[in-house]
This record gives sequence, structure tokens and C-alpha cells, in this order.
Amino acid sequence: LAAAAASAPDQFPLTRLLAQVHEGCANAAPADAPLLDLRTGAGTLPSECVIHEELCGLRFTLSASAFFQVNTCAAEALYRLAGEWASPTGASLLLDVCCGTGTIGLTLASRAKKVVGVDIVEAAIEDAAANAALNGVTNCEWVAGRAELKLPEILNKHASDVKPAPPILLPQVAPRAANAEESGGEEEEKAEPDTHTARVDAGVDEKADASREYEYDDVVAVVDPPRAGLHKNVLHALRAETRLRRLVYVSCNPESMALNCADLCTPQGPRGDSGGAPFRPVKAMAVDLFPHTPHCEAVLLLER
Repeated sequence: LAAAAASAPDQFPLTRLLAQVHEGCANAAPADAPLLDLRTGAGTLPSECVIHEELCGLRFTLSASAFFQVNTCAAEALYRLAGEWASPTGASLLLDVCCGTGTIGLTLASRAKKVVGVDIVEAAIEDAAANAALNGVTNCEWVAGRAELKLPEILNKHASDVKPAPPILLPQVAPRAANAEESGGEEEEKAEPDTHTARVDAGVDEKADASREYEYDDVVAVVDPPRAGLHKNVLHALRAETRLRRLVYVSCNPESMALNCADLCTPQGPRGDSGGAPFRPVKAMAVDLFPHTPHCEAVLLLER
């Protein structure tokens, strides 16, 4: 394979041949699965097998087990679209959930006050920190761990630094019972809907905090989960963060994205706001990162 790559008319810079060993039953090896150098048969570490890529005007260092979009031309279009829809301001706290090597967070860092990225793959988080330093980006924080465990911690840590959001008004429809006396004892009238709104507050005393200066004006999130989608605890944390009003969901699996968005957008409880006010889908677009295959990446904007 290496000889064929070297002798091809358009030479392909193949530098290392690796195999990831996993003896379990799964469609993907875990991040800590051992790596073997196929040329020598010896074990190696992800940090010892590094390549470099350029994307959106930035340079990225990638270790062997880190995730990165191989179709960089289409990935640039994908990340620009995600950034346009996320629309962070210079005073936004941007959450990059399942951040990988930090590609999305770093491409948006210049438009946000701070970026906090979280990913389960420790080597990817190390790459993200190295990539931030490589590009002179200083307003990013990278957290290694399961998003379902780390995201609530991150939101609690920054809770007092984010400006309270205005209340959300949810439409409410309650049946109004027919009045037998008003109907003169004749045929029972049909119940008519009584439409009104319910106010969902951010849980902060707005009057007491009106004169206070906050470090962040709002919270914006971009999520780019693996094929299985987001853990239910991540969905709960995102929905419960009332100051999060825009969420961009990037997905390689439309089925898991649809299930996650149903959890984020379906009204819950008597008033529809149990666990946080529901989001609503605003717009979506498919980006073809995998030409000549039935697969594509989907980008969805959710707002509330």
C-alpha cells in the first residue's frame, strides 16, 4: 500500500500504517484501544503518530485516534454554515460539545468571548489544546470526559457569569368546559379551546440583577456527536440551561439526530416546560461530505 501510494501519478503522502486492536463486539473501537504499527508490528501511542491539516485558515495537529473530517473542502463549508447559524456574539459563551480536535470551536473562537469544548477522547482534547496554542487562540478551555458528566459541571461553573435571559412565552391551550345553564339545557356545547401563554423564567431575580455586569451575554451551543447521538443527560442539561437559546446540531446520522431533537423540542409536563422550555426546529441543510455514497452530514438550527 505504501509503495502504491508513493508510485501513484498524484503521490499520496502516506506516512504511517496503523491498526487499532479491539476484541469486543462494536462497530467502533474505544479511544483507548491499543495501536499497532503495521510496518514493525510494535505498539505505539496516538501522540506518536501525528499529521497536520489546514482548515478554515487554521492549522491542526491530529493524533491517530482523534476524529477529523477527511473531506476538508466540504468540512469548511459545513463549519462555516454551523458558525453562521450559531451566530455567537463577541460576548457569547460557546459550548463545543463532542469537540474532537477543536475544529468547530477554534473556527468560531474569534466571534465568541469564550469557547468551552468537551470530548470523551483525551488524546483529542490534548490535540485541541495544542491546536489552540498553534493558532494563537487564547479564549478556549478544553475538558476531557463524558459530555453527560462534564456538561452539567461546565454549566454550573459559569452559571453566575451569564446574563439572565428574558422569559420564554409558551402557547398554552386548555379546554374550556361547556356551561349547561348558558346553553339553556339544550344540546351540550362543544368545549372551546382557551388559548393563552405561560411564562418560563430563567430562574433569576431580574430586578436584583438589572444593574450587574456579566461576563457573557448568552450561551450558544454547537453539538457534533458520534453516530449514537447525544446521551440523555446531555439533552437534559442543554434543555435545562434557560440562557441557551440557539443550538446547532451537526450529525452524521439523521436517525439519532431526529430522536435527540424530539427530546429537545417536545413540550413536557402540564405547561410544556418541565425540564426547560422546548426548542423548535428553524432550518436544516444537508452537506455532502461523502460523495458517491448515500451518506451526508446534516446541520439543524434549534431556537427557543
